[in-house]
Amino acid sequence: MPTYMTAPELASQWGVKLAHLYELASRSIDPLPLRYERGKTRSGFLIIEELNDWIARNTVLYSERKEHV
Repeated sequence: MPTYMTAPELASQWGVKLAHLYELASRSIDPLPLRYERGKTRSGFLIIEELNDWIARNTVLYSERKEHV
């Protein structure tokens, strides 16, 4: 199992534009944990464990989705 994935890989997997991930990463409250190697500004990546935790905090179950519209 991979320990990280790149931002373009996540965007492709979720079927969203990369710009959407940058918007989520720019949020002031609980931003998407997009990381960069020190000194780099391209090729962002996400550590899978952090991403899984973020997804659990920022999504709802199918049965609860209409309550959060």
